[in-house]
Amino acid sequence: MHGGTSLRGLASPSFKTGRYSKYLPPQLQERYKEAASDPELLALRSEIALVDARITNLLERVDTAESGEKWRLLKGLREVIREAGKQKDQEAGNRAVAEILSIIDEQAGDFEAWAEIMDLIEGRRRLVESEQKRLVSMRQIVTAEEATMLVMTTASSVRDHVFKHCDTAIARKILGGVTTDIARLLNRPAPTTIIG
Repeated sequence: MHGGTSLRGLASPSFKTGRYSKYLPPQLQERYKEAASDPELLALRSEIALVDARITNLLERVDTAESGEKWRLLKGLREVIREAGKQKDQEAGNRAVAEILSIIDEQAGDFEAWAEIMDLIEGRRRLVESEQKRLVSMRQIVTAEEATMLVMTTASSVRDHVFKHCDTAIARKILGGVTTDIARLLNRPAPTTIIG
């Protein structure tokens, strides 16, 4: 009777960016708000620490015995099976086969753990690289306060040095030009308080 279901999301004419928050289930909205207001949201230190913890956990689970020892054990079990066959001792043969299967399972688990460790190390490398780029980028960004301080310091320096050696009218023109040029470079309005 009213023209069908209401349009939601991007299709709605009244859509406003809040991106995901409007559509989050209630149990996720609080976590979303915490993440959105987190000043360290782009930092990857926690993720790197988590990967390090997982690598340590996997390394603790990996069998520390040398593979050569396992091969000697398997070779000995093969002889046990042969001897059990000759002696027609099925119970001894079954125990040896069960032990071989156990060693295979253990070594397969170790192999999978090592594969996961290598994947984690590669993932960690990428996280560290991203975090380093973020930190370098942060050092290269000039805040509004720093830009204003640069303009004020430069203008003060020009004022202090030019006013000593030039006519006041010429000094004001030089100072005004320098201040305007720096402000334009930083895409900011030129401060007027410096030209005094």
